[in-house]
Amino acid sequence: MSRERFIKALCLEEPDRVPLFDFIFNPDIFREVLGHFPPVEAKDWVECSIKMGLDGLWLPGDSPEGFKLKPGEERGTFYDEWGQKCMATSEKHWPIPYIVGHPLEDISKLDEYEPPDPHAKGRTRTIKEAIRLAGDELAIFGGVGGPFSNTAFLTGFTTYFVSLYRNPSAVHKLAKMVTDFYTELGKIFIEAGVDGIFISDDFGTDHSLFISPAHYREFVLPYLRSMVNAFHKRGAFVLLHSDGNINAILEEIVGTGIDALHPLQRRAGMDIAEVKEKFGDKICIIGNVDVTHVLPFGTKEEIVNQTKECISVAAPGGGYVLASDHSLTGISLERANLMFETGRKYGKYPIRIKEGVTNKDE
Repeated sequence: MSRERFIKALCLEEPDRVPLFDFIFNPDIFREVLGHFPPVEAKDWVECSIKMGLDGLWLPGDSPEGFKLKPGEERGTFYDEWGQKCMATSEKHWPIPYIVGHPLEDISKLDEYEPPDPHAKGRTRTIKEAIRLAGDELAIFGGVGGPFSNTAFLTGFTTYFVSLYRNPSAVHKLAKMVTDFYTELGKIFIEAGVDGIFISDDFGTDHSLFISPAHYREFVLPYLRSMVNAFHKRGAFVLLHSDGNINAILEEIVGTGIDALHPLQRRAGMDIAEVKEKFGDKICIIGNVDVTHVLPFGTKEEIVNQTKECISVAAPGGGYVLASDHSLTGISLERANLMFETGRKYGKYPIRIKEGVTNKDE
């Protein structure tokens, strides 16, 4: 079963074949697979994932029952329950809107700010229904935010960076507020029956970290570690999504006890062979098929070869899940399916692909 396959990979074991996964953030894929978009409800997430042959599904929580978005001043904008001004003028902003306004741009107003209630009724409507529909056909992961990105979104990055030096106590207070919310939300998802929690927190750009390693260790790492510990205590796997070049803090990230790391962006200099060699006995690796060039623009041969390369490097011994190095945003169904079909063909254990794969079948 797909769920068992994914869980074995998270346990660093060899399942029957390499599991398949991705963030299906692509309206066109839903249209082609299901024949419609929107709406996208629990049954749509599950049906699309199963029809694509995936083994796991990421799902966010729902807004509270009765919550209504407040329209923004400009067309296509609205305020979410955090008071963040968001833009959703096109489908490219689905399912995660683009934040354009920050309720705590003046961080001195932090004491007046009221965060949302993670225990508000209705948070798990989609997740519970997806778990019921998926059965053992999918591993289900609840998506929550992390202590860096979601703290910086509330203030805006300029205010956040300046406050690291001028008002560090406020940054700590806000990071704790954000961490407490998402920790409680993750606990609620675990009670609802998810297999694990996917923490999304982008620590890096294509070239380096957003903040120094020293600032990361002071303002982010303790809160991330507390989230991981809280979820593990409740028997859930913990998966971390972080874009960018995070090599400078990778050892500390692994040291928090996460079970899996996603997505190892090639463009950002994340070397899957190096990560496998250093940390393959500690974490499951997810991703690394390039969405910058290869998946959207490369030849079929390039897609097949890079997929085989990822499998040959990271899958032996277990602990690898095939996925892109970001999401399926902007990727055609045909090209995504080629990656997954290659995974099904060459990802059977024992892995027989050799490193330095060629165009020829093994």
